[in-house]
Amino acid sequence: MNYEEKVSRYNECLDVMVEVTELKREYSPSIPEVIEFRKLGKDFKRSDNPDIKLLGARTVDYVRELDEMVTLLKYMQPESRAVRKQEALLKKAKSGMVSAIIRIEGSE
Repeated sequence: MNYEEKVSRYNECLDVMVEVTELKREYSPSIPEVIEFRKLGKDFKRSDNPDIKLLGARTVDYVRELDEMVTLLKYMQPESRAVRKQEALLKKAKSGMVSAIIRIEGSE
């Protein structure tokens, strides 16, 4: 898969992740788009371009934090301290991913 195909597929997977984040779709680590999103993040981490490498790292962080959030919500109340702390980490990962995307779009 070349770079343009990866970017196109990343955008499609990102749309699914937005639906999950906005609670329009239930999250599961076994959703094919989630698996591919994580895989594309790992592929981007191996890039020579530092901006793409950063995006890959932020993508992997975001999926990891989302996994952790879903796990916490299974066992704890949504207003618990641990869930609020994880929510902050998830927002931080999301903003890091968005800023990496903006950096890449600005350099093209």
